[in-house]
Amino acid sequence: MGRKDRKLAKTLGSAIALERQKQGITQSVLAEMIGVEQETISRFERGATIPTLSRLNDIANALSCPLDFLIRSGSTRHEDVTQRIAVSIQSLSPEDRALVGSMVDRLCLRLNGASKVAHASEAAGLKKH
Repeated sequence: MGRKDRKLAKTLGSAIALERQKQGITQSVLAEMIGVEQETISRFERGATIPTLSRLNDIANALSCPLDFLIRSGSTRHEDVTQRIAVSIQSLSPEDRALVGSMVDRLCLRLNGASKVAHASEAAGLKKH
């Protein structure tokens, strides 16, 4: 398995484990739900092996989560991050969703401000030379 495949396997495995744990399902129960051994689930979650697309679909169905949610879990594309956040907050009350939204807005403003300061510092450093 190449470096990119290993990274994908670990990211995908972490997403499976996290979703399984959020639902309070053991590896053994998930394995039984999709007709494999518990060790197979363990290998998936550790990133030792990558499930086939068909098996990944079985896992997503067993966990009642969208297939793309598992696949996109490690992506840093803004569309994927936005989707993960949307899925994460859907079970919250409207008040708590508003709180999360407000916190994300403030955090982004702060990070954007810090980013602008860093870029300005870099630009000033380049002009000195």
